[in-house]
Amino acid sequence: MAVRYPDKNVRNALISDASVTQYVGHRVFNQYATPETPLPFIVTRRTATEREQAFTVPVGVPRLTLNLVCYADTFEVARELADAVRRCLDGFGGYFDNTQVKQVAVEEERDELVQLAGSEKPPAFAVEMDLDIWWQET
Repeated sequence: MAVRYPDKNVRNALISDASVTQYVGHRVFNQYATPETPLPFIVTRRTATEREQAFTVPVGVPRLTLNLVCYADTFEVARELADAVRRCLDGFGGYFDNTQVKQVAVEEERDELVQLAGSEKPPAFAVEMDLDIWWQET
C-alpha cells in the first residue's frame, strides 16, 4: 500500500499551477535538492504533525506544519515565485492520491539570503513559508 500524506497534495497543486511552473517546472522537492539542481526551485519539509486526542480517540483532523522554501538567483524571482505559491496554496483544499486536504493556510513568510549546501554557486535568495495543513487521515 502506498504511503498517503498531504505533502503530495501540496506538490501536485504546485506543479499543476501555471503561475508556479513558469518558474520551477517540476522542480519541487521534499527534504532537499541536489547541488546540481538549477535555480529556481522549491523544497518542502514537514516540521510537525499534531493530532489532538481525547481519552480514547483522536479528535478532529490532524494538522501538519510544512516548511516551504522558494530559492532563486535574484530576490525579485524568489519573491514572485513565493507570491505565486501563496496564491496557489493559501486556502487550498482537495484530493490527490486518495488523500483529502481540508485546508492549507500560509502562517508565516521570511526573506533570506542563503548559501546552498554542497554548492560552489553564489548565495541564493530564498523566501521561506510555514504552512498549516489540515487533512483527513484514513
